[in-house]
Amino acid sequence: MKKIYALAILATASLALTAQAETKTGTLDIGDFEGCTTYIYGQNIERAPFNFYFTNSGTQLIYTAEEIAPLVEAGAKITSLTFRFGDPEAMSYYDLSYNLHAYMQLIDADRFTLVEGKTNWFTPGGDSAIGEGTFTFDMIMDMASEDIPATVTFATPFEIPKTATGKSLLITSWATLDTGDSEGGQCIYPYAENNAARTYRMACFASDTKDNFIEQVNTGALIDLVTTGTDVYNTDIPVLRISYTYEDTADGIECISTPEEDAPAQYFNLQGQRIYYPEPGQLVIKRQGSQAVKTIIR
Repeated sequence: MKKIYALAILATASLALTAQAETKTGTLDIGDFEGCTTYIYGQNIERAPFNFYFTNSGTQLIYTAEEIAPLVEAGAKITSLTFRFGDPEAMSYYDLSYNLHAYMQLIDADRFTLVEGKTNWFTPGGDSAIGEGTFTFDMIMDMASEDIPATVTFATPFEIPKTATGKSLLITSWATLDTGDSEGGQCIYPYAENNAARTYRMACFASDTKDNFIEQVNTGALIDLVTTGTDVYNTDIPVLRISYTYEDTADGIECISTPEEDAPAQYFNLQGQRIYYPEPGQLVIKRQGSQAVKTIIR
């Protein structure tokens, strides 16, 4: 009987450890997405990731490994990107709409390079599908608006593997005028976070007559700086909200073997989001080495 009893316990433990993963949703804000009041002013070319003052525009943005670390830890599958725009001068007297597109990939670089007053594009690659969205500005509805979201949704989510530590996220985005007059978008600016390191993390293209942004990117061509200085390429970075799904297996585990003593402990809330400073009495998931367990911070 003792041998049968032991086998029963082992079978129960195995079931607990192999509990089915539950798909959950999460968001990652880069910059103060909700509270930011700073816009990207200056040259028209600086507006990213979409420029609503031109018929055609395109941008490549780099979000660093440090900024996307929570996505790597969660093994996230990105489903949408949302940027915030505003009309700070309330002077857009036209209705207009744009078609939006975006492409994502992981890269090793954390900035663009400059060569004799020009900057490089990164050639799109990898497995990312193209995301799509629309941006509509209604003069009557939005004249007093301080927050006009621009969302691009991916029918096929972009997967970020947990092995992608140290990689940066490159977002290639472009917009084409659908209806209205691009002159009406002259005062629609993106909200931005401070690019404190002042590194070259954005490259832009905009034109009323050319629709060759993707062609330039795909050929890896250099693009001329269109301002008298190079500030446009070390300007502030648009705030961004990334929506994603992830597989959570921790909820199905009530008790696991003792954590590995030598591994550093990491803490997460029940939604799988990293907690850097857990507080006493807080229910968390503690991960140490290859082991994870629910616990209350003492």
